[in-house]
Amino acid sequence: HQLLVLAIAVIGTTVYLEYLTPHLKTPATVVSTLGISLSFFIGFLNSHAHDRWMQARAGFGGVQRGCRNFARMVLAYIAAQEEGDEDREARALQKRLIHRQIAVIQATKARLRSDRAEGYLEYLDDDDVAGIKGKSHVPLAILLLQARTLHDAVRSNHLDSYRMMGINAALNDTTAAIATCDRIHGTPFFPFYLTIVRSAVWAFLVVFPMAIADAAGYWAILYTFLIGMIFTWLVDSAYGLMKPFEPIHSGVAIDDLTRTTEIDLL
Repeated sequence: HQLLVLAIAVIGTTVYLEYLTPHLKTPATVVSTLGISLSFFIGFLNSHAHDRWMQARAGFGGVQRGCRNFARMVLAYIAAQEEGDEDREARALQKRLIHRQIAVIQATKARLRSDRAEGYLEYLDDDDVAGIKGKSHVPLAILLLQARTLHDAVRSNHLDSYRMMGINAALNDTTAAIATCDRIHGTPFFPFYLTIVRSAVWAFLVVFPMAIADAAGYWAILYTFLIGMIFTWLVDSAYGLMKPFEPIHSGVAIDDLTRTTEIDLL
């Protein structure tokens, strides 16, 4: 883009000053009006792209928060069946539930990245793997297993109904956050609008040196290059924010968030 903007600036200014000056005059007011209008369009594009990125960050942060809350309540509320008994069975239940929740956030990350990696399976036992086999939405399938296990924990006196409702609320929060991430991941960001803005930027850069070359001379090359780089940088930054879950420098750091949550829950 830098080379293309520079080429447009050099060629546009040279052709206008050397060949078109006696025959063509471009009103500066027209170009300035176009530039202001284009600035509004780019501002609108960046504003919505930033909102999309922030919603994605909040959505995946909600998944992380739901997993942590779930693990905290599981450790605090699930107890041995009778006082004085060994809590081996309760500890095994806690471990199984929390390991599943690690699988939830890892499977969510894989889904958002359209990644076929199944590293989350190491946190599921054979029965769990069989329970999610063939399911199109793995995180929700694991959450369903969680709800069923909590129900069984109430029946086996490891958990009372009131506290089960609190733990289930954490599962509901996780489900809602996953839905937010799915909505953003599955909704493209106006690709036609982006194409229009990109085309308008290049069209503006073609006519811009013709509007200022009479007054600025060959300095119009520098001014066109600076204006062009600002516009193209803004459009490129919006384009990067439109894909918040992609493994790019402007994407949400879901790898780090997933790994941090895994460490916390372990």
